[in-house]
Amino acid sequence: MFETVLLNLKGYENPKKLVREFLSLVHNKGREAVLRQGRFKLDREKWVAGMTCVGMTKLTGRPWFIKSADPKDQTPDFRATSFDKIENGKCLIWCEVECEIVECPKNLISHNSINPEYIVFEHIEKAKLWKAYPQNFVLIIYSRFACDQFSLEKLSQLFCDYKPKFMEIWNLISISPTEDIYLLAKLFPDRLDVEVNYLDILNS
Repeated sequence: MFETVLLNLKGYENPKKLVREFLSLVHNKGREAVLRQGRFKLDREKWVAGMTCVGMTKLTGRPWFIKSADPKDQTPDFRATSFDKIENGKCLIWCEVECEIVECPKNLISHNSINPEYIVFEHIEKAKLWKAYPQNFVLIIYSRFACDQFSLEKLSQLFCDYKPKFMEIWNLISISPTEDIYLLAKLFPDRLDVEVNYLDILNS
């Protein structure tokens, strides 16, 4: 009953549906084009939102949905919403967070990079950290390079030393050669990891 009501909520999108739509787009338009070209930026953001909410569902045991932001607003990129239960025919919100997304391009670092964690940190600082976001905002980093090219622990420490105004900072990054398994890693204010597998989403 609860899940049925959730799936029919107006204004909210199922994260698994967004991930499936993105994979279909990749299949039709080509992976490199979709991941690199500016015309697919909104599609990538929806995919990042979907993967993030799938990971949060796995972590919390509660279903998370995506509430699209008003196109007229520059921020946030999306709202992640989790519901608690039905009361008087309505779903009660358990938690809702405002989320900003920042992309780290594939060529930002390499295996030969010196101090790659600082390169990543500096890129994010210039893109997002200096801005005056409300303290209830969460930052989602989408990294296109491999997880073994830098240390998540060292990057997390850089954020903790900086003390950003974001409530939390998470990193979505591939941990498999075929890029079908991703890690949703919490980098600030503490560390937490959860794996998100494409195949599990496609088969669910």
